[in-house]
Amino acid sequence: MSQIHDLFVIIKQQLKLQGLTYKELAKKLALSEASVKRLFSQQHIDLSRLEAICECINLTLSEAFELVQKRNKPILHLTEKQEKELISDKKLLLVAICVLNYWEFNDILNFYNFSEHELIRKVARLDQMKIIELQPGNRFKRLIHADFYWIADGPIQRFFQENIQTDFFNCRFEKPEQLFLVRNGMLSEQDNLKFQQALHKAADQFLQTCRETIDIAIDKRHGTALVIAMRPWVPHIFNDLKRV
Repeated sequence: MSQIHDLFVIIKQQLKLQGLTYKELAKKLALSEASVKRLFSQQHIDLSRLEAICECINLTLSEAFELVQKRNKPILHLTEKQEKELISDKKLLLVAICVLNYWEFNDILNFYNFSEHELIRKVARLDQMKIIELQPGNRFKRLIHADFYWIADGPIQRFFQENIQTDFFNCRFEKPEQLFLVRNGMLSEQDNLKFQQALHKAADQFLQTCRETIDIAIDKRHGTALVIAMRPWVPHIFNDLKRV
């Protein structure tokens, strides 16, 4: 949506917060109430009129645009409450994951068993959660940061560990598009941290590649999970052989 639309959203919020009605705003602007309603409906307005409206709500135009920028600031992660809501509704979680992976409305509708009305309700909920912003024609704008992540040891991560981890590893990893590597060795704390940094870069490159391929048809791309884990570890079956 245009920045002017976002600005009107902010103005409406400020009017509500200050208890100012369209009728009262019209009086301050020396306009009819119908004219003010038409301005807000059509959103065709010149700069001087915008400045006058902002003055009525005790804001400068630059302050109003700053509020727009804050409102549109991409989110890095959800709250714990939001993550809990997602895992309590399997279909909502699915739609959220599709959105995170740059699917469009019709992609989800064509691939999964949703009615159009049901899917509209799910994306509307994601709009309320500020994950997306709904736009005309069942389009939506993603409000998530490029480096979006789930909360460490949060509801989504625990859900994965408890319900999906076994499913993911229930595979022989024999096909060309599959990979399973296990390497063991000895590392100092310093080298461990250094290697973790390299793994973080690999994970970032994975996400960057996903973003760069969003123009490829959805049926030519496949849901792909990258799981990276490392920690100081010796199999517990050897514990009884230790001297201490």
